[in-house]
Amino acid sequence: MYETDDTTTPFVSANSQAAARLLEMAANNADQLVAEAKAEAAALLNAASSDADQVTSSAVAESDQLLAAARDEAQQISDEAQQARTEQAADLERARAASLADLADEKAHLAAAVDRLREVERDHVARMRTYLAEELAHLDQLAPVPDVAAVADTAA
Repeated sequence: MYETDDTTTPFVSANSQAAARLLEMAANNADQLVAEAKAEAAALLNAASSDADQVTSSAVAESDQLLAAARDEAQQISDEAQQARTEQAADLERARAASLADLADEKAHLAAAVDRLREVERDHVARMRTYLAEELAHLDQLAPVPDVAAVADTAA
C-alpha cells in the first residue's frame, strides 16, 4: 500500500504535529465558542427572565390598579343609587303627606257639607211637621170627624 521512507517521515511527523496543533486549536476555539454561547445563552435567559418578571410585575400592578378603579367606581355607583333611593323615598313621603293632607281637607269639607245637609233636613222635617199639623188642625175645624163605629153600623 503506502510505503514510507525515512525522508517522508519527518514531513509526515511535522504535518501530523501541525494537524494535531490545528485540531487542538480548533478544539480550544470550539470550547471557547461553546463557553461563550453558553454564557450568552445564560445572559439571554437571565434577561428574558428579568423581562418576564418585570412584565408580570407590571401586569399585576396594572390589574391591581384596574381592580381598585373598578371597586371605586362600583362604590360610587352604589352610593349614587343609595342617594337616589333616599331622595325618591323622601319625594314619595312628601307626596304621600301632601295627598293625606288634601284628603283630610276634603274629608273636613265633606263632613261640613253633611252637617249642613242634616241641618237642612231637620229644618225641613220641622217645617213639614208644622205645616201638616196646621193642615190637620184646619181640616178638623172644617168638618167634624165622623164616628167610625156609627159609619160601620150604617154600612152594614
